[in-house]
Amino acid sequence: MAILAVIGIASYKLLASTISTRDSASSHDLNLLQLQKAMQAMQRDVEQTVPRPIRDEFGDSQPALYFPQNNVIELTRTGWRNPIAESRSELVRVRYILEAGHLRRYQWSALDRLQGSQPQVVDLLEHVDNFQVRAMDSNGVWSTEWPEAAAQVQAQQNLGLTPLPRAIEVSFTEAPYGEVRRVFLIVDGDALAQTAQSGQ
Repeated sequence: MAILAVIGIASYKLLASTISTRDSASSHDLNLLQLQKAMQAMQRDVEQTVPRPIRDEFGDSQPALYFPQNNVIELTRTGWRNPIAESRSELVRVRYILEAGHLRRYQWSALDRLQGSQPQVVDLLEHVDNFQVRAMDSNGVWSTEWPEAAAQVQAQQNLGLTPLPRAIEVSFTEAPYGEVRRVFLIVDGDALAQTAQSGQ
């Protein structure tokens, strides 16, 4: 009886340990998948940025890509697929913002927004802290502000068109991975800006 009891206890502990390890691995895989999806979404948005400014809810003109607040990025992107040929643009307005530990993606289907316009909001990640964004200008200099003063002057010279940065760097900390840092290239931002200007 004693031997059977010892074997039973050992078997139970082994089973419990196996289940705990499986659950931990499953949770880790799920968190990693969510992180990968969030980075892929951000990469698609940034890489498909186009130099199309907008008007916000108050009628004020805003650059195609800018940082409206500290560590918030907002941009206009193309690639909103239209498989059934609806009467709409293929451009959308996107914002990434950290709110209460959640990294969220806002999307407006109308670029020039009316008062009361409501975006679609998606929670990409939880347990996020220290979300930071930087932009690289045409000289390879990083800045936490965009557009910079020089870019605004150039925009005035180019009939109000604000140049796009060459790249965007995003960094944040997320449990259990610690610091995450990614750099997303904007495909030939200078060329896109010149094309958009020539088309006006």
